Amino acid sequence: MPGKGPHDVAFAYANGDGVYVVRGDGTLNQKIIGGYYYQAVLSPDKTKVACVYDKDFQITIFTLDENYETHLKPKTIHNAQALSQGSKMTAVACPQWSPDGQKLYFLNLNHLIVYDYQEQKTANLFDFPESQSGGQTNDTGMMRLSREGDSLYCMLSDGQDGLSFWAVSTDTHQGVPLASSKRSLLSDFNFPPEMPGDLIENCFGSRENPVLGPIPSPDRRYYFFFQKGQGFLAHHGIKGYDRTTKEKFDVATLGTSLYSNGQ
Repeated sequence: MPGKGPHDVAFAYANGDGVYVVRGDGTLNQKIIGGYYYQAVLSPDKTKVACVYDKDFQITIFTLDENYETHLKPKTIHNAQALSQGSKMTAVACPQWSPDGQKLYFLNLNHLIVYDYQEQKTANLFDFPESQSGGQTNDTGMMRLSREGDSLYCMLSDGQDGLSFWAVSTDTHQGVPLASSKRSLLSDFNFPPEMPGDLIENCFGSRENPVLGPIPSPDRRYYFFFQKGQGFLAHHGIKGYDRTTKEKFDVATLGTSLYSNGQ
């Protein structure tokens, strides 16, 4: 059943069995392509979806028509600098569109890469310490655009048990370390005191309802997230959160497990 989310908001997700486009009120949950895709993100004009294929070294972009169906040949983007230098190609992660949809940012190991649609080429925006890198699932890496659109908030894996958080300016290309934490943060959301509120809002939704991998609406009033049910015949689905009213709402049901502990 449709929830009480916004009908005019659409977003993409990929959970390892394909790429989907969903409306905020649940009236659409459309599979656009099957396959082991992750970290899908819909462009601001809703005409493209960028995502990563499992362990792949290139970003895949699907072009959509007005019915959210794929057309044209998929576009692929990789770290051209690494290729030209003869470096080993490694898995890319965390695609993120610029507000105007003319640039696509992504992570490649400890490098933050930007692809410019007008110039049709990639460039290295910033290098993190070599021990830190992004990953293709939300518990191994995350990147979100700030509310103002002038910074990229990055959560990187740092060794086996660590997480590092950065802000990288999209204008000056300068990066600033913001906080570090143990990986247990992802299970108990015990945020370090130095972690800025805007970073928490972008990477974890909100302080009062923190989630892993929130998908924000363009106006940032809402964000959407996955939730596993608990118990016998548990329902798994997509929920939304209204930052204005502080209320959760159901968006779509994804499936049912015979038994789930909610993990």
